[in-house]
Amino acid sequence: MNSIVFNKEEGGYYPLIRQCEGGELTIPFPVEAAFLLGEALCFRYQSVKEIQVGNWLALCEFRQAGYRFTIEDNWTADTSSRVHRTVRAERESDEPCSGRTEGVQFRLRFVQSVQEETPFRFHAPSIWYGTIDQHRENVTRMYMDDRMTYPLILGYDSSTGTTVSLSRIHLPSFVLPPIRPERESRYTQRTDIGSLGYSRHGDTVMYQACLPYYEGDRSVALSADQRPVSAFYPLDEQVIELKTAYELRISNQWGFDEAVFDEFKHKAGLNKPEPFELPFSLEDSMEYRSVSLRNSYRELRSGAAGFFFHFDPRKGYRSAPSGFGASFVNIPHESYQTVLEYGFTGRQIHAAHEMARRNGGEWWDKGKKVIDFFVDRCTTPSGWMYTLFEVEEDRPFHSFGDPTAPKLHYVSHGDVRGNYLRLMVEPAFDLLTAYQRYREEGRIETKWYDAVKRFGNFLVNVQNGDGSWYRAFQPDGTPLKNEPGFGDDEFSSKSGTAIPIMFLVALWREEPGEGMKYLRAAINASEYVLSNFVQRNHYQGGTLDNPNIIDKEAVQYTMAALYTLYNHTCEERYLKGAVRAARLFVTWNYIWTAPTMPGTSLHNQRFNTVGCGGINSIWGGGVVDIYSLFFIRELHGIGKAAGEPFFCQMAAWIANGCQQMLSYPGDQMGFADIGMQPEGFGICSQGLDEGMIAKGDIWGTLGWIYSAGLLGLGRYIESFR
Repeated sequence: MNSIVFNKEEGGYYPLIRQCEGGELTIPFPVEAAFLLGEALCFRYQSVKEIQVGNWLALCEFRQAGYRFTIEDNWTADTSSRVHRTVRAERESDEPCSGRTEGVQFRLRFVQSVQEETPFRFHAPSIWYGTIDQHRENVTRMYMDDRMTYPLILGYDSSTGTTVSLSRIHLPSFVLPPIRPERESRYTQRTDIGSLGYSRHGDTVMYQACLPYYEGDRSVALSADQRPVSAFYPLDEQVIELKTAYELRISNQWGFDEAVFDEFKHKAGLNKPEPFELPFSLEDSMEYRSVSLRNSYRELRSGAAGFFFHFDPRKGYRSAPSGFGASFVNIPHESYQTVLEYGFTGRQIHAAHEMARRNGGEWWDKGKKVIDFFVDRCTTPSGWMYTLFEVEEDRPFHSFGDPTAPKLHYVSHGDVRGNYLRLMVEPAFDLLTAYQRYREEGRIETKWYDAVKRFGNFLVNVQNGDGSWYRAFQPDGTPLKNEPGFGDDEFSSKSGTAIPIMFLVALWREEPGEGMKYLRAAINASEYVLSNFVQRNHYQGGTLDNPNIIDKEAVQYTMAALYTLYNHTCEERYLKGAVRAARLFVTWNYIWTAPTMPGTSLHNQRFNTVGCGGINSIWGGGVVDIYSLFFIRELHGIGKAAGEPFFCQMAAWIANGCQQMLSYPGDQMGFADIGMQPEGFGICSQGLDEGMIAKGDIWGTLGWIYSAGLLGLGRYIESFR
């Protein structure tokens, strides 16, 4: 239980929050107001009245900028502490005009005294999963509410399990464009979107909330130089009223993943998610996607055949995709129109066997052309694979090290040539599935399976003694590591170790005799993943365009891989590891509806963030996509096996939310065909002043979304049959 005591010192009253097991936080100045053109002011309450047991009404009044401000805070304490705040500003006089509108921003800071060496980990959903190694940092990190899949900030004391979380419980509901005539980073904006964050300085931790938002010490909202941004509510009306509410929880948890998951699930229970109501069924969505995927198929005179599914859905099939920023190359770029991509952001082989299975007839032969072309032109005797093919130059090319290569968003241009582990695993797995599906039709494609086995053997041969794999390899099997794109150090260079596990288990099942070496490799890799990534609650390097950071795909792959191995070995430690990964994976997905900017594509389509997933820890939930669809079958299965209904519920929210803005017969949404969908959605701005992503934008499309919406969603639907 929590209790609140109001201390009185010079200037008035301030609250002290205690938890029965010893946690204590103070709010030295419960009313802090910063003014865009003026100064920052701090106040204590002038009066506090206990309305009933555990419920207080605290008042503060002050005058500034020609307004009389009244702050009414309603505090309650039981299992948590909550404050419902109403800010009312009434104009009393017209102050001299400076040419700019004055604005106000309120801040609330909860101060916790700690030992300087206390090993804290901090967390903000989909944007910050700090490690224990960072516990001594003297930093301030603040994040906009709509950059988080739920607006909360959490601090976990790894030595005691004490967990403090500050969250918003009266959620933002409106936003209008900021007023930035000179591209200022401090500006007025009419919005109730705030921000939450923390600062750690020596023996003090401060949990902070701002309204409207302040995002610093760094922000990606405006530019790559990460200037902090600060919004102030404009003081240009006779009467202004703002409402918000926060909850402070103090608890004790066994581990970081448990602490994060408990708080996230608690918030979903407190503010029930309200998912978008789709105008079609999930099965219908797959049929619509199949239409545009089918229409992207082309056969070329050179013998190349494939799906040219990288395009802007607003412009049509042969256009360049609209883009975003990445570590190596920003898109759009014309290269995408002449490249066949077999892994990561384009899954040609999956598209081929998916169309064959769905359409039958001539599509079995068309699929064979696509797959034969890959096997003939991209695989090698050693098992190593090319996974990119330039059709105009009629050649495969490396994913790095080739200065003449097309400029895809993850293709780096060093001087050592090779390919990424993930880019080879995905087409190899798709090739194995294609072989099995064609065999079911009585069509035995031996050379396909031979290529699959060669790659399986390649994986076994290049696996490290500790069970790991490096992130990238030269054609002769020499690993690439400890360099940009390949990992900052030995630990991050092995961050892709979970990715081959599901493929190797599937290959073992195809050959349970000789295939035992594949199962052993999968088990060894899983042990490495458990002891290095799961034990540390640290997942990075899943994506290849921003490869050395924490991201959603790394934890997804880990969760799915461990669950797959549990299904085939019944070893409880793999299920426990899958659960721990799933606890963090779900936090990458929205459980609240972030407000959209009027006049934008997202606003016009009533876009709802519930079920959509953030991408990486640069953008957080400020940019979402549908990649979470790939492994919701595993998430649902983990929920059933572990008795955790929230995992199953999250899988359902993801399945539903990720079908938004999919064009269908009743509404093509301005796209060239039905079954088209943007690749990404801008929930808050990223690189706005550099022409990247504005709040409300859509962009894309790269071809991976077809595999997410057909393979990922299809596997989930099949699990109910």
